[in-house]
Amino acid sequence: MSRYEIIASGSDDGTIKLWKPDGTLLATLTGHKKGINSISFTPNSKIIASGSDDGTIKLWKPDGTLLATLTGHKKGINSISFTPNSKIIASGSDDGTIKLWKPDGTPITTLNGHGDAITNLSFSPDGILASASKDGRVILWSLNLNDLLTQGCQWLQDYFVTHPEAHKTLKVCGSIRK
Repeated sequence: MSRYEIIASGSDDGTIKLWKPDGTLLATLTGHKKGINSISFTPNSKIIASGSDDGTIKLWKPDGTLLATLTGHKKGINSISFTPNSKIIASGSDDGTIKLWKPDGTPITTLNGHGDAITNLSFSPDGILASASKDGRVILWSLNLNDLLTQGCQWLQDYFVTHPEAHKTLKVCGSIRK
């Protein structure tokens, strides 16, 4: 099915229903032990992710086939979002953490910074992740490694002035001038 031919709804009983826009039920997905809080499609609609109060994320094909179950959060999942290129899944939890995953379910990293439950996650078209929390803050996270390396090298500029040998050993900072 193409992009807008499926609508998904989650329930407190842990099921997900896939619908056609005309209201025809396509499938009922089961596997979560508690209520569903978030459902997200990849931009190309090839994967559906569901997050539950049971602390798991499940990845599904649009035909209802379960691809993977992701575990690692200590509490329920409140929000799931895919990067615009579908290469990263972000999950936000009541445990106050954001976990990043590959689409095959491999964990990438955990982002810490909020002091309370994550309530919402969303990627911008250029891949910046915005996270909102019950702590009242919104944090913007850059997942672009090149941007992070450049920023790190810029922060080291004063250090490099007094330690030029360190600048030579950090090849990634070679393009940064004193």
